[in-house]
Amino acid sequence: RLCVFASDHGDMKGDHFMGRKGYPYKGSAHGPFMVSWPKSREGSIAIRRGSALSQVIELRDIFPTFLDAANVTAFQRGGGGGGGEAGPASSGVPAPGELDGASVLRLLRGETSGWREFVDLEHDICYAPTNHWNALTDDKTKYIFNAHDASEMLFDLQGDPGESTSLHHHPRWSPTLQLWRQRMVAQFEREGRGDTWVKNGVLQQRVKGQLYSPNYPGHAESAPFLRRS
Repeated sequence: RLCVFASDHGDMKGDHFMGRKGYPYKGSAHGPFMVSWPKSREGSIAIRRGSALSQVIELRDIFPTFLDAANVTAFQRGGGGGGGEAGPASSGVPAPGELDGASVLRLLRGETSGWREFVDLEHDICYAPTNHWNALTDDKTKYIFNAHDASEMLFDLQGDPGESTSLHHHPRWSPTLQLWRQRMVAQFEREGRGDTWVKNGVLQQRVKGQLYSPNYPGHAESAPFLRRS
């Protein structure tokens, strides 16, 4: 039996003088992700039990992981139904490349090539108008874009795991800041979020709440984002 222990978020317990969830800092955004596998899988596992992986993992990896564990790798779409729905002959399982996540079993098997370099984090306005941000991290560095005033933060998570000092203004960290800023710009452009998010290669201030997802409220081509007051 394959078991995964995870949490959808952490909670700020006074860290940064904050409480509850919804913030880009580790106390809120970093959750546990532990995997236990049966002895019957020992032959295919390349790491020792109790090991900690350096690759970044997210909740979107859970579904692909269990599909992999069940040896479900693809399916034949049937009927050509609209809206991307599987037809009657389909198993209902998304084909490879159609999922946002990836199987963690790949990492347990030692297949680390091609794994994601970083994960994206995002939070619309909640609790306060200023709690409105996007972030990227590889668990070594974290870049945060505060949408409410277009300010930035950059943390060296290896030297400053408590995220106590933002290095966005430090000249020595300027190339790193530019690298991570451009990664966010490229992601927004790739997702087709539009000029409200990034314009002429510049991240845009967003004072009002604005939800986005390829699947909510609809496909990005028809509804790339949803404004709300």
